[in-house]
Amino acid sequence: MLAGLALATAAMVAGPGSADTVTPAVAAFSMACLDVRGDRAAFEAVADAQSWRPVEAAPRNNDWIVSYQSAGLVIRLFQYQVAMVGGEAVPGRICAVDRIEAGPDWEQQVSALKVDGRVLGKSTLPDPDVYQIPPGMEVRVWDLSDGSRIHASYIPARSYLELSINYPTGI
Repeated sequence: MLAGLALATAAMVAGPGSADTVTPAVAAFSMACLDVRGDRAAFEAVADAQSWRPVEAAPRNNDWIVSYQSAGLVIRLFQYQVAMVGGEAVPGRICAVDRIEAGPDWEQQVSALKVDGRVLGKSTLPDPDVYQIPPGMEVRVWDLSDGSRIHASYIPARSYLELSINYPTGI
């Protein structure tokens, strides 16, 4: 985690408008999404420790969203209703970092992320029967041992990348 903090701090000195924000984005994703695994209090503690600026976000229905901004990136954690089981709402949580300016080599940096002491490694393509991917967008996924799934959505024409992780719901 200290390596992630150092990367994030070094990259944030470059500030917004840097040609490539993959390095600080990967560091923020590691700290806010991978290290805390959807825990809202821990997510907010990371944001506070990093001095990320809170961003107003409007949740729908009984959902919630916590959102911050740092060096042009938006880092957010949100909860939404996945399903109803036995009359009870089953919540899902997603953590994401977006507004990432990325070149075509972004996947190397993301694949080098460590999760539970192991490098993510090679991504896979999502199942086209499950995912509706718009034209001009590339999506890569990494499945984790706990049932979480990391998504990277990249739009080459805009050099735009979003990293997100869906945490398992138990259903």
